[in-house]
Amino acid sequence: MPYAPRRGHTLLIPSGTASSPDQMHLFVIITERCDANRHLLVNLSTIRKGVHFDPACIVEVGQHPFVTARSYIAYRLARTDHAAHLTKCVDGWTFHQREDVSPQLLARICDGVLQSEFIKRADRRYFREVTGL
Repeated sequence: MPYAPRRGHTLLIPSGTASSPDQMHLFVIITERCDANRHLLVNLSTIRKGVHFDPACIVEVGQHPFVTARSYIAYRLARTDHAAHLTKCVDGWTFHQREDVSPQLLARICDGVLQSEFIKRADRRYFREVTGL
């Protein structure tokens, strides 16, 4: 059965650089599919000492099975992806599905979209249009 993206799903998506080509980040799908068959995704990044981060949504160890270090949602890296692209990448083993976020964590992540100073206006507007918030 083909993968069907849904709000609350998490995906490990390649995000490597030339120096770390195998790096992956956990992304959370935070909207259901819109009329254009797209979803908004945000990713988790590890909080590093001495490095500025977006405080709109902090994710502590244990709030998701994948999180092994204090992390934050990097709203500035939000992205929209076509549902068919997500399906193709998961079914082709480029993206890897992980455990869904809890309803409580999903609500906090969505609240952060409206609070973050770093999310692009277009992404915030898209989120509001799709969710009605």
